[in-house]
Amino acid sequence: MLDTAALAEVRQASLEIVARQMGEPRVAELFASCFDRSIPETLRSADDGSVFVVTGDIPAMWLRDSACQVRPLLPFASEVAGVEQLVSAVLRRQMRLICLDPYANAFNPVPNGAGHADDRPRSSPWVWERKYEVDSLAHPFHLGYLLYLATGRASWFDSAAQAAARLMVATLRAEQFHETRS
Repeated sequence: MLDTAALAEVRQASLEIVARQMGEPRVAELFASCFDRSIPETLRSADDGSVFVVTGDIPAMWLRDSACQVRPLLPFASEVAGVEQLVSAVLRRQMRLICLDPYANAFNPVPNGAGHADDRPRSSPWVWERKYEVDSLAHPFHLGYLLYLATGRASWFDSAAQAAARLMVATLRAEQFHETRS
């Protein structure tokens, strides 16, 4: 996760950007207040080095939403120590989750079985909600591409990401013929 100094650097830089672009210091302060709360309250470091993103009032991680939550950090990824590593850690978690179930859109932080018990077919206890959405598969890869554009590096694209990419393509192909292949 970002250390305190890196968080302060991102906060200050984003505050300056918002104030300059908006021309309204009060809006910048509101942004800073939201920023100060969002990272410590929504990002959870896992034992495996990945980062779980709580994406709302439900203690689950939606693939699309988690990608969107860390996307505002990308302008700082090449300049502020720790930002690239943080986004990469989120991407590593997303890739592992896609490998668990490409039809799921939301996942638990641990395999506790919480979530929608009525989803059919029932998936693993890691899955909070199993509702197939193309954007759930696409957003993590889009985030990875944007991180690459920001830094010129794709260190997050490991063997799990390669497996997730293959699984995503296979799932998208199957869903083009939903009635016969899904």
